[in-house]
Amino acid sequence: MNKRKNRQIIVLLLLLVICIGGYLGIRAYNKHAEEQKKAAEEKVRLCNLEQIESVTINNREGEFSFQLKENAWVYLQDPDFPVDQNKFKSFISDLDYLTAERSFQPSESLSSYGFDSPSCSLTATDKEGKTFTLLVGDKAEGGSTKNYYAMEKDGKLVHTISSTFVKYLQYSLYDLAELETFPSLSEENITSLRLVSQDKTIVVEKDDSTQNAVEEESAENSDQESKEKAVKYVLSVMKEGKTIKKLTITPEAASNDDKTSPEGLLSNLLQRLSWLSFEKSIEYKPDQQALAEYGIIEPAIILTVNYLDEKDDKSVNAAFTLTIGSSNQEGDAYYAVKDNSLMVNLISSRTVNVLSDMLNAF
Repeated sequence: MNKRKNRQIIVLLLLLVICIGGYLGIRAYNKHAEEQKKAAEEKVRLCNLEQIESVTINNREGEFSFQLKENAWVYLQDPDFPVDQNKFKSFISDLDYLTAERSFQPSESLSSYGFDSPSCSLTATDKEGKTFTLLVGDKAEGGSTKNYYAMEKDGKLVHTISSTFVKYLQYSLYDLAELETFPSLSEENITSLRLVSQDKTIVVEKDDSTQNAVEEESAENSDQESKEKAVKYVLSVMKEGKTIKKLTITPEAASNDDKTSPEGLLSNLLQRLSWLSFEKSIEYKPDQQALAEYGIIEPAIILTVNYLDEKDDKSVNAAFTLTIGSSNQEGDAYYAVKDNSLMVNLISSRTVNVLSDMLNAF
């Protein structure tokens, strides 16, 4: 009888141990789940530096280090590099307030989130010497937008952050370059232009006599439309230093669908010049071999524009030269250099085609 009671007691004790273990396990699981839920609900601010003074970005394009000097961001590898200050300051502002979309303790190995080989990373340092290093892994699926997994170096939580911020870290150096611009051009302030190809030169000059007559008539009649339509240009075509053709052209005489007549070609060219812009920076301080590969040493077209620039309520003569080389691999743009700039840029093939059309027409 005693043996039987002892066995019952042992069985009951074992059941009690199992129940207690199960209870503790469930409690731990619930606590972990609650922590996960709380972490997911609370958006974590990732970067808590005071005033960021240096940033290093690592991505598949290389490593780029920047430092704040006299309120301007400088590329440390080449301090003369034209950093786009507005774009970089926007990046720093976004970094200051970088917030995780979601935060959680990893349930898998870090390689499952792409942290064994991060796609990009950044290290920021503030004025006190405190650092913050962020690793960016794979894209995180789910939600209305594509986010990325991110993790602070030596951190315990995995976060998801906006792809908008990650785009900054995926930039090449030239995505952070200040894009060179052109002056504001219009038929009113362009005085002349010169197009040079390998076999000919075209010079277009505003006819001063008609311009003066138009200005006088405009002063009397205050009729801007008549002023514009009366302006004429003298177009000269030269080969081997000799003028082989000369035309007087009124661009506004061209109809909207007139693209091949001298009037239509010049009208289209003047309009295109008012939209002149570069699309992207390509290389800073290229060597002679690179310039040759871009077609800059033996250019396809050289455009020089003379114009009136308004300074201190006065019109002063100004000019710029655009050297256009070869097309890029995609065929949608050409390599180009403005004046004596150290930067090679891309300019739209649509713009170059307008210049080519003018050269090929005569």
